[in-house]
Amino acid sequence: MSEGPERNSGKRSRCQSSPDSESSRKVIRRVSTMVVDKELHDALMESFTKLLDNRIEPLDKALKTVVKKDDLVKISTMMEGLKEENRILKEEVARLRGENVSLDEKLEALDRKTRRNTIVLKGAEEKPNEDLLQGVCRLFGEVMGLKGVNIVGAYRVGKKVDKTPRPVIVDLPNSYTASNVIMTSNKLKGTGISVSRDMSADCRQRCNRMLKLRWCIRNTIPSLQIPMKINHDRLIVDGVAFHWRCDTLMCKSGDGVAKISEICGQDLSEVVKGVVDGRVNRQLKP
Repeated sequence: MSEGPERNSGKRSRCQSSPDSESSRKVIRRVSTMVVDKELHDALMESFTKLLDNRIEPLDKALKTVVKKDDLVKISTMMEGLKEENRILKEEVARLRGENVSLDEKLEALDRKTRRNTIVLKGAEEKPNEDLLQGVCRLFGEVMGLKGVNIVGAYRVGKKVDKTPRPVIVDLPNSYTASNVIMTSNKLKGTGISVSRDMSADCRQRCNRMLKLRWCIRNTIPSLQIPMKINHDRLIVDGVAFHWRCDTLMCKSGDGVAKISEICGQDLSEVVKGVVDGRVNRQLKP
């Protein structure tokens, strides 16, 4: 009788819990796991929510400042109006610039007309109480061989600087006489006296440019046989007159560079550019 209970006691020790208790523990572990997953889920959701809020907030502010469609239409209309106004102003400026150039050319032509009968003598000795009319007549007759030239008037211009004689303006009866005096001015070589046409400062500057241009063309194309002469501030090449409009070489047909290149048979654009840029410093006489 005593052995029976001992055998039963030994079998019970191999299994300390009943099937029901084991099942309960598994359920507890599963529930515990579910609780942890839910907490992690909540934490992640909270983090995502904050991240989205941080991204959405600046967008929301930007959207609040975005103009409405009506505002865009108004701005677009205003811009088109400003563009049209700007176009009109540009056309007006271009028209006024053209009129200004035309007016300057007319004034230059008028000034040239008033000066066409006068010449300038430089280097003529200046004496106290001098008789310029008699002195000029003697210069024309005795030195230049021009007898009986009628001189309308003669006077000096400018301020006296040291011992340098001031230029003498000689007024002649007509442009033919003035041209004749200019043509015989080579007889003054060695006297220290020079004769030139009476020009405004701007006209003389353009004339000097033309002299330099002629010199450059002759040196660029030594074999060129085309006649070139200076008439006031214009360069006459093979019968075609060229003039300066600001820094642009012009002719009757328009583009002076293209025309003079065509006449001379060589591209002279760099030659003209060098004259305009001042890379040619040699002073020449017509």
